[in-house]
Amino acid sequence: MKKATKTSYPEHDTGDRFLEIYRAWELLGNIQSRGVYDTKLRALRQDAIGAEDVTFEDLTVEDAGSY
Repeated sequence: MKKATKTSYPEHDTGDRFLEIYRAWELLGNIQSRGVYDTKLRALRQDAIGAEDVTFEDLTVEDAGSY
């Protein structure tokens, strides 16, 4: 399994990949941040830029501490 992971994602260390997935889960698991993510994604798609131009930082939202 470890060999398959390195083959699939040679540019990512296993810990980095886990952190990336965890951050995405946090972002998409929160109703407010998911709404912001969806809104920004729709706007970016309307502007017709490619997905390679969008970074995780572009879609990150600060947690206000309340749900």
